Amino acid sequence: MPYAACAKTTGTSARCFEYYDFKKIPETELKGLAALHHLQLPKPYSHEALIEMLETKQVSKRAKKTKKASKKSAAGKKKRAAK
Repeated sequence: MPYAACAKTTGTSARCFEYYDFKKIPETELKGLAALHHLQLPKPYSHEALIEMLETKQVSKRAKKTKKASKKSAAGKKKRAAK
């Protein structure tokens, strides 16, 4: 299971979602991931639509993480410049 390997590496599964390869995860687990992230199953339901929905969520999480890191980096540069 991909989340077990990621959780072992990172020490938590909270940071693993952005690294999942949804095409390798069984459909029942994909449905579970959708429920875990409060996503409604696509209607009409298709396996491909579910993967696309999860990938969209995954990209969104990566973008938020990158934006947060950029703000943190900028704040650190301002602190160093002020010294």
